[in-house]
Amino acid sequence: MLNRLRLRFLKALGFDWAKGHTFFARALSPGALVVDLGANQGDFSTYLASRYGACCCLVEPNPELFALLPVLPGGRNFHLAIAAADQPVTFFPAAWSEEGSLYESGAGAAAVTVPGARFTTFLTSNAITHGALLKMDIEGAERTLFTDTADATLARFDQITIEFHDFLPALHMERETDAIIRRLEALGFHFMRTANANMDALFLHERVRSPALARLYSGLLKLHRRRTHPGRA
Repeated sequence: MLNRLRLRFLKALGFDWAKGHTFFARALSPGALVVDLGANQGDFSTYLASRYGACCCLVEPNPELFALLPVLPGGRNFHLAIAAADQPVTFFPAAWSEEGSLYESGAGAAAVTVPGARFTTFLTSNAITHGALLKMDIEGAERTLFTDTADATLARFDQITIEFHDFLPALHMERETDAIIRRLEALGFHFMRTANANMDALFLHERVRSPALARLYSGLLKLHRRRTHPGRA
């Protein structure tokens, strides 16, 4: 109930939601560049392309899902895993397609080798110097991306919407997630979410003109983190 109220509150302020990810729709104009990491079957990008006229780069490592990606107007599809090095990596498909990752879980289909690249390499190779939105749902590989990516590169994006995987005990990502949130806030991003956990986390850069109530909500979340996790906020 509380999560639905948060989502309704944000939608009233000009935000929108697709496939588990909140974003600030008013900042998206036709032709806006969206990088969709962990595109799955392309539903998130399809929604942004059809409703807002976004040009989307869909990045998906699972070969079966990559084959299902739609060809969107102004969009490009990439069979690629974001990794720690520019070389092929082992990908572990899962029984549920959205859970395939670079981490072995012991379930699902046999492992496959897929193309891999650092996030910085991907951006440079495709001449991406600025993006309206970065969507990240890469099943724990956000750990590698943030460790490997410079502050200036992250700040190229006006907003970043992430499904953090700190809810998976095997990954031990609670403190890393807190550190990522603090890092992005230090880079000028306002943090907000629509869930009690960090499964739908949005970071909106201060250069984007956003409603005062949204900035207030972000400030309240920061205050709450400081009170509940004084050593980590």
